[in-house]
Amino acid sequence: MSRIVVTGASGLLGSSLVPFLRLSGHDVVTQSRGPVTDHCCDLTEGKSASSFLRRVQPELLINLVALTNVDQCEQMPAAAFLANVRVVENLAVAIHNDCPGCHLIQISTDQVYDGTGPHCECDALPKNYYALSKFAGEVVALKCSATVLRTNFIGPSVCSQRRSLSDWVVESLRNRKQITVFDDIIFSPLTIATLIRCIEITARLRKPGLFNLGAKGGMSKAEFALMLGSALGLPLDTAIRGKSTLGGISPTYRPKDMRMNSSRFETTFGVQLPEFSSEISSLVPLYSNAT
Repeated sequence: MSRIVVTGASGLLGSSLVPFLRLSGHDVVTQSRGPVTDHCCDLTEGKSASSFLRRVQPELLINLVALTNVDQCEQMPAAAFLANVRVVENLAVAIHNDCPGCHLIQISTDQVYDGTGPHCECDALPKNYYALSKFAGEVVALKCSATVLRTNFIGPSVCSQRRSLSDWVVESLRNRKQITVFDDIIFSPLTIATLIRCIEITARLRKPGLFNLGAKGGMSKAEFALMLGSALGLPLDTAIRGKSTLGGISPTYRPKDMRMNSSRFETTFGVQLPEFSSEISSLVPLYSNAT
């Protein structure tokens, strides 16, 4: 059993990851800036980060702190820097000074890629401030004993404050709300269930380095939305195919092809990652049973 600190534990991913780690036998200590976790502190402050790790003394730290709203990052780059770079810097310094045996798992994003995929880890090409700030956070994390996972995920959220992409698609189609689904953005996410299993394996093996962590294959976000809706028997006429660059939907550039080659993770951690289409199929019973 390992003592694991999960920072940013109250968010979309942490709300599923923490109970899974505890069921797997780990001693998990949670942190956020709110009262719902074991510790409430501001990790943008170096002294606060150091004091926190000095008290808790974890063997492993999984950092989920991030500002992930792409438009917000573009409009408020200083806030993006604090959440996506400064927090990682403070944690890395605190590990070095106050908890030298601790290993860091830093969760990053597939948005660091653009151009034609599937991309290998050396192909990063950040095109917006969110991607740039997450890339900078990777560089900082790798200055200590760290595993960086570039990923994306779909699946039912258990966090009351956050919805996933698949939640949005299913809710919109069920309520017959008109939505625009992008046919010019390609990705290869994992389900939350697969991702948290992979993070737990990473936590046990603690092999350092930079790794893509996505499904095999890939498809456009429009294809994903229509495939999931069709599998659930939902009407699809309110899902309108569109381009991310048209219609004033967002002022921020979105990468067009974020598919990842995750063979390095598979080889290093002894994991066989699933096809994207099978990940979509695995969501059907979860959303079929949802009230």
